[in-house]
Amino acid sequence: MATCIQIEGLLQSYVDGEVSSSERLLIEEHLKGCEGCTEQLQSVRAVAAGVFEVLSSNRLQEDFTDRVMAHLPDIPPAISMSESLRRQAMNEKHFARRWFLTAVRLVPVMTPGILFVLAVLLWLAWPSFEPNNDISIGVVMHSDGGTVTVQSARKPEEQVAVGRSIQYGDKFATDTQSRLLLGLNGPSHITVFENTAIEIGAEREVFLKKGRVFLDVARDARHFRVHTPDGRITVFGTSFQVDIQSTGTEVTVVNGEVMVENENAFVRASRNMQVLFNATREPSLRRNIDTQSCLQQARSIRADAGIEKQFIQNLTKAAADERSKVSEQFFVVETGGRQVNALTLKWTPDPYTTGHAGYTVYVSDNSLQPILKSTIPPATFTDKAVNELQIAMPDAVRRDKFETLHITIIPELDYGYVETTFTEVAALGDMS
Repeated sequence: MATCIQIEGLLQSYVDGEVSSSERLLIEEHLKGCEGCTEQLQSVRAVAAGVFEVLSSNRLQEDFTDRVMAHLPDIPPAISMSESLRRQAMNEKHFARRWFLTAVRLVPVMTPGILFVLAVLLWLAWPSFEPNNDISIGVVMHSDGGTVTVQSARKPEEQVAVGRSIQYGDKFATDTQSRLLLGLNGPSHITVFENTAIEIGAEREVFLKKGRVFLDVARDARHFRVHTPDGRITVFGTSFQVDIQSTGTEVTVVNGEVMVENENAFVRASRNMQVLFNATREPSLRRNIDTQSCLQQARSIRADAGIEKQFIQNLTKAAADERSKVSEQFFVVETGGRQVNALTLKWTPDPYTTGHAGYTVYVSDNSLQPILKSTIPPATFTDKAVNELQIAMPDAVRRDKFETLHITIIPELDYGYVETTFTEVAALGDMS
């Protein structure tokens, strides 16, 4: 599990055969599902092949080992191993004897000072009972330009320093000349541009108050959410830009797929698409967008090399295994062009009585145009004798006839972390 920004930094070493086995595994697993990084790898390979071809005539054609060895300076002959060990033992014996005699003479003089130092160390090491609930969920990886401040729940506002840990609820703000790169566990990278205010809600949840950010989100079992004043964006793994403008929020997708929604409607956007929406207007979708400019601006802000290396090393096998379990559940229902009055969802009951996640259900037609958005409260899964639920279709679309329906079910983990496995989605209606 890794983000595009991490993989792009390793591609040249991957082509040159200089990555470790763990890094190679991360790269190859990421490339299986990332079209953008696959294209970047092809570009790096093409450049490497071109350089090799251009410089091939300058490669050495003979072995220079004998010539180099002939011009090395003479080195005094080494003493035997036994003689070396004998001399080392003698030196250690004389040094130990001198040190012991000196220590004996100094004991009466140094005893009061030693006791004082021990007392100070004991006082400093005495356990403090002040609670400390700070939990690091990320790190500041880059900061440049003007002033960048952070306001946390328990500390006063301060200027941001590279290497500072990120806690739940931290609020970052840039000015007209400053930029920032944040790394969140997961992993995810958030490039924060000028005049931007962002709050970190959790490892995979942020609140963009104003301004513009670019996000590289690694695919994970948990979705990643970006909240704006106009609505929210849900992703499982992608690279995209979010820009709050005077007319609404603009989302530009470079890789992967996102779900953009407000109170009234939703739309799915994939690679090279752009969505503009506000709190009340239905999202508008544009296709075939040139995303290179926003990608290049984001890539111009690079992480501190040491911090990024540690970030990659922290990608454990357990986290990589978690990626294969994606919470999003997807169904395609063939309706044969008939009218649909309702959908029936069935699931497998679990033994838990509390802690369930709620769900949002998104229904689209065969062209992936939105039809319906509905919610399932967590209490639905408490009664173990119940294992199905009906969702009525809106009156406005009951007369419409669809060949297929696409149903996406996404957990709302704000309620709980016990997830339910849906086994079947069926259409009900006039089948005559």
